[in-house]
Amino acid sequence: MKAILQAPNVPREIDLEALSDYLSLSYVPTPKSIFRHIRKLRPGHYLVVSDGYMQESEYWDISFGHIRQLAEKKWCEELLENYLEAVRIRLISDVPLGAFLSGGIDSASVVALMSELKGEPVLTSSIGFEEKEFDELDYAREVASRFNANHHEKVVRPDALETIGKLAWHYDEPFADSSAIPTYYVSKIARENVTVALSGDGGDENFAGYRRYYFDKRENMFRKLLPLSMRRPIFGTLASLYPKADWAPRIFRGKATFESLASSSIEGYFLSMSAFRPSMKARLLHPDVRQELAGYDTLDVFRYYYDKADTDDPITRIQYVDIKTYLTDDILVKVDRASMANSLEVRAPILDQKFMEFMATIPSSLKLRGTVGKYILKKALGGVLPETILHRKKMGFAVPLAQWFRNELKDMAHDVIFTDNNDGLFDKGAVAQVWREHQRGFRDRSTELWSIFMFRLWQRRFLNGNEISENGW
Repeated sequence: MKAILQAPNVPREIDLEALSDYLSLSYVPTPKSIFRHIRKLRPGHYLVVSDGYMQESEYWDISFGHIRQLAEKKWCEELLENYLEAVRIRLISDVPLGAFLSGGIDSASVVALMSELKGEPVLTSSIGFEEKEFDELDYAREVASRFNANHHEKVVRPDALETIGKLAWHYDEPFADSSAIPTYYVSKIARENVTVALSGDGGDENFAGYRRYYFDKRENMFRKLLPLSMRRPIFGTLASLYPKADWAPRIFRGKATFESLASSSIEGYFLSMSAFRPSMKARLLHPDVRQELAGYDTLDVFRYYYDKADTDDPITRIQYVDIKTYLTDDILVKVDRASMANSLEVRAPILDQKFMEFMATIPSSLKLRGTVGKYILKKALGGVLPETILHRKKMGFAVPLAQWFRNELKDMAHDVIFTDNNDGLFDKGAVAQVWREHQRGFRDRSTELWSIFMFRLWQRRFLNGNEISENGW
């Protein structure tokens, strides 16, 4: 986008709907961009421009309408066969090639299959944190040792102020997925040794690996017991009375659960994916912005794909929503920008077109079995990966934002969020209240603060015409 902005007379008017979407989702969903007069091409589409005429067409979509019924053993055999082929064709390279290794099942399986195909040690790259609850290096080391990998790792610390400023520049738009930080660093250390790296991206979306799929399935069971017309007043009232408990495991967060049960299936799923709950977003946006939005609801982004999915299966429908939104506009944007900022090419075997089409024929009951996500993938990899990796507790690729905002990032964040920001986009009093709540330990507001922080960093560069140079923030 920074290249487009160098053309003369390109307006830099913020799209308020895109801003609203960003606060809800932590990214700006396609086809919008943060600028009203710039648009993005949807994934799986091409654009024809001829004699002033412009037409966008879809050339590929994933279909879940052709579910097959096979014995579990047969599924495992076909899965490994297709997975191996997806990895094999991504090993074709004239330059040094390695892999990202988090210690999770997806990246570990990629390394395992690479090792089998190459017949030599795979060069792997991992990152960790000083805060043990966010650190996966022990698992990565276990996998690296199992497959005799040439392993490299780095511990990420929050003092990399220059890197955070660089991220705001590289992403071109406000982007608030904080895992961009470790993704940048793992790309950086990988590039020291290779030019191409394979990743495990796509495993959670294709095999129902996120914990939120289980919670959505459980909540849908309750939704079937009462019609929406009864659930809205009953659970809506309970949600309003129940105290908010950010610190508790989700199963004990009654307020969030009641809000979800008071909603339709797609509304509930949208709430589970929202960085800003609708009530919080309404508080933080300036009243003039709320008035101009005129009732616009980011939920419509999800609803479009939920209705477009060619299946009635609830789990599969939200998989489709994730593939069309979170995967393409968050995960893949995050990896693409962070890796190319380090001149590294990343290839994702699990997102191979044919492999995805194969996975789409597997019943959701073999992806999410009870509380176990990626069930059939784990079965297929039973003789390939260690049990400690196959059945370990899932960790997201997260960073300790809550601690950083109260310590190492506090001064920088306060300056960026509160200095010279009189543009009428946010309610300054509400933002200050969120800051105080977090600093005093009343609530974990790190997600909301990070979103505003990254928006303001981006704003300093792109609205003030400072996007030409990577350096500085």
